[in-house]
Amino acid sequence: MMNQCKKVILVLCFIHALVCPCLAQQILAEGVVTSSINDQKSQQLALGGVGVSNGKDVVITDANGQFKISLSRNEFLFVILPSGYNVPVDQFNIPKFYFTYKELSSGTKAHFMLQPSNQGITFKVAMLGDLQMRIQEEINYANRLLTPELFIRNDIDLAIMLGDIADDSLNILAGTRQITKHFPMPAYGVFGNHDRDLGKNFTQSYKAVFGPDYYAFNRGKVHFIVVNNILPTEDGDYEGVISKRQLAFIKNDLEHTPEDYLIVFCQHIPIHTLENREELFELLENRRRVLAVSGHRHILEQEFVPFGTSQELHEVVAGAVCGLWWDGERDWKGIPVSVMGFGAPKGYYVFTFEDDQYSMRYKALELPVDKQINIWTWYPDRGDIANQKPKGFQGNEILANVFAGSERTQVSMSIDGGEWVAMKKTAIPDPYVARIIESEKLGIYPTQNQIRSGLKTENSKHIWLGYYPNDLKEGSHRVEVVAQDEYGLDAYEVSFFMIGN
Repeated sequence: MMNQCKKVILVLCFIHALVCPCLAQQILAEGVVTSSINDQKSQQLALGGVGVSNGKDVVITDANGQFKISLSRNEFLFVILPSGYNVPVDQFNIPKFYFTYKELSSGTKAHFMLQPSNQGITFKVAMLGDLQMRIQEEINYANRLLTPELFIRNDIDLAIMLGDIADDSLNILAGTRQITKHFPMPAYGVFGNHDRDLGKNFTQSYKAVFGPDYYAFNRGKVHFIVVNNILPTEDGDYEGVISKRQLAFIKNDLEHTPEDYLIVFCQHIPIHTLENREELFELLENRRRVLAVSGHRHILEQEFVPFGTSQELHEVVAGAVCGLWWDGERDWKGIPVSVMGFGAPKGYYVFTFEDDQYSMRYKALELPVDKQINIWTWYPDRGDIANQKPKGFQGNEILANVFAGSERTQVSMSIDGGEWVAMKKTAIPDPYVARIIESEKLGIYPTQNQIRSGLKTENSKHIWLGYYPNDLKEGSHRVEVVAQDEYGLDAYEVSFFMIGN
């Protein structure tokens, strides 16, 4: 009778596994989180109070550093790095903070061995918007422009690639490691819409290179949450949404995050454009400081989004390393100029975090770090037929394109050392962008074997307008512009213009 019961139970278990294969492919992952002592792997110290997640649930290690958590076939097991520690990186400087289901399904225990660090509460992060490389030549462009700049920046502690690392050619994702291997800092990935596989294995190629497509970690008094807000649609396209599972993870994660920490979301599609952003805001009810840094739009933009009772999300769209997709005419080194929309040069942001505060500076690739403003004045040029005076301009206008400017930026100008006067933020196309567009209309650009810029006529969101007096004497005159804001922008630019011959 007992043997018959055992047979019945086995048959029922087999049927249940067929009906619900997800349960049959679930394991109980066990493991430990430790810290090496004096960089000696043989000497280990158990770390209690550390978060470990399967992408939804978050468990906390006990006093012995041990944990147990369920793990399904398509999930990663990852540690939520605590402040004061680093995770190991592979030979390409990609952080190894996770285990796959396959690695643990044989019964192997997960061992997260963290490295103690003397990191303080002040650190810097390079936020790299869309590298968006589609062919080998574009990997070469990024390697010639971005890699040398980061290689010598021993003051930057982390790099975060904000999605669209590839441009649909997904073998590029693995090729990216030939760039990051030269970075002197860990390089974290973010999933973008051009990093996706078509079909049901939406994130397969990305995960094979970078691991989990969403996760969290701490440094100083800052808690970073990396989000995948690219979800597949039934017609094979994508939509910008945060999945229910990720929202559950964020909720569980925040329950173990000190309330005085700055929360920093890193994602590809800007949060303020998401259909279900209110669901995220509900989880941030008790958070007084929230920052988001995004890519996707290939522009520099800042939004200040109110939520809750009196809270605000400051979202920074970080532009693109590729500019507008490595397109347009080539510079003197043979690299496409690829000016971004709104008239800013391609580049990236460097954020400085101190305690729960932050400041930021935009860094245009291969331009001086203090190059934050372009000044425009009208200059007739008989040899440049694409050079156009903006419609309605009289000729004494001065425009200042403040790359990292926002509605909270104060911009002032001075003529010939005179009184400083406020400039007015205005919605107008950047004249230098208008010149490129006009050149393309006239057939001057693109030249043979080049690609059109991709620029379109649109009002820039970071231009300020001023005027010089009509009674200025003939000759050369000086215009100086300063721009300041509460986020660390303190920029100065000088230019000269000619009146008469």
